[in-house]
Amino acid sequence: MSGLKTKRLGRTGMEVSVVGLGCWGIGGPMERDGTISGYGQVDDTESSGMLRHALAQGVNFLDTAPWYGDGHSERLVGQVIRNRREEVIVSTKVGIFLKDKHYTSDYSGDYIMAHYEDSLERLGTDYIDVYVLHSPEAGLYDPSGLAALKDLKRRGIIRAFGISFPASHAESESFFLPLCEEEEVEVVQLRFNLLSWSARERILPRLQQLDVGVVCREPFFFGYLTGRFTRETVFDPTSDVRSTWPRERHLSLVEASERFDFLHRGLGCSPAQAALGYCLSQEEVATTIPGAMKIAELQDNLQAASLEFDPASIHRIQQIQEQQVGTEL
Repeated sequence: MSGLKTKRLGRTGMEVSVVGLGCWGIGGPMERDGTISGYGQVDDTESSGMLRHALAQGVNFLDTAPWYGDGHSERLVGQVIRNRREEVIVSTKVGIFLKDKHYTSDYSGDYIMAHYEDSLERLGTDYIDVYVLHSPEAGLYDPSGLAALKDLKRRGIIRAFGISFPASHAESESFFLPLCEEEEVEVVQLRFNLLSWSARERILPRLQQLDVGVVCREPFFFGYLTGRFTRETVFDPTSDVRSTWPRERHLSLVEASERFDFLHRGLGCSPAQAALGYCLSQEEVATTIPGAMKIAELQDNLQAASLEFDPASIHRIQQIQEQQVGTEL
């Protein structure tokens, strides 16, 4: 699998593996605002082994953030890439952080310039390949933030800058898409998957026209598109944020995911592979960043790189999605 396919990350010129690795989960659970953030208990030895296996298999794009485990994810990534830094494209974020166990955000240039070195230290490196604003909403966006990122690029501290768009595709299109052209944004992280798909209509084509590198985040929609969850699934209340969601949301996500079961059955693959394959079938997408906690999960993800979708499958996917208009997740 060392021959894992790569694509150009927009005009950054960086060649990224089409299947990257999202490192939120390995950051582990943390307490925030009286509840839990995270996706279950983690074992650092297992996580480090999974990261090393990913690099050995040709994965070269690792996505992390200070928010993930309150910096723990960045530290784990830093430990693994030590002595092989030039082989890896590291993407991290700025703007969301934990303060006195409270979710806090600050996208200002002052905050960025005061804290980018924290990420450098945790990652054990003197430069960041891709540095992005961590999912600001339009009302929280501060133009001084992108100005700071541009300054860091001029100084050689980062190689490229970008924005992780908010979950709302409507807000992304109306506010952040024009911003990409105005501010010459180089990389965009975008929620895109079988259940959250409307970006393919106008956002993805416009980003391609602007030669912006597109990173597909949440390809499994919080794990629901992996086929691992049933109506009876109960999440660990001590370590998994999904345990705090209303039961109705869980049931609706299971039901919505099951509508696409025909896809993995027809392709003869796992549900996770089918979900990733759909994201990779969009020509505008350079890489996806599915999470993985174990080597077996990672290995399953990697098989998606070779999937091909026939026109009939794409048509059926779109028919199901169009039935969700107005209720897109």
